[in-house]
Amino acid sequence: AAALAPPVSSLPAPAAASARRRRWRWRWQGPLAAVVAAAAATVIAVLAVQVTQLTHRIDALDRAGAQRGLTQAAQAAALDPAARRIRLADSARHTAATLVVLPSGAAFFVNGALAALPPSETYQLWGMVRGRPVSLGLLGPHPATVALTVNPSAHEQRFAVTAEPAGGVVQPTATPVAAGAVT
Repeated sequence: AAALAPPVSSLPAPAAASARRRRWRWRWQGPLAAVVAAAAATVIAVLAVQVTQLTHRIDALDRAGAQRGLTQAAQAAALDPAARRIRLADSARHTAATLVVLPSGAAFFVNGALAALPPSETYQLWGMVRGRPVSLGLLGPHPATVALTVNPSAHEQRFAVTAEPAGGVVQPTATPVAAGAVT
């Protein structure tokens, strides 16, 4: 069995002082470690929040930069003399959007006045090919400028935009909110 340590008072002076320091150290080490751990946890939590906020800001800047580049590409396409520019009008004959189609099949949908839809819906662009609607792409619930690709040999002459359930549909299920024809 282990022998018990002699009482501090019976130890020589230097040994007694050393024993008191060890006891004092043990008495304060536990609470001090808890305070240091709590401070470290707080610093880590603050840093995690800041990293999350910075990530959101970077993502927003990336989206804004991509949209700016897409807008510039759409503007350049609209200036191309070989491009087809189709005005898509609403039922009151106001321009709701513009579709620019290049001879290569690259196309840009530029929203002018389509209102935002709820997240459960999306705008869908249709081209009429041989009298039948063909989906050209989903535009999202609140489109700005959207890049698309169309079959350049299909030579669609009429286009329409419908509001459809999110994810789109194979055939239009709603009346067009905007439509237009190549002039």
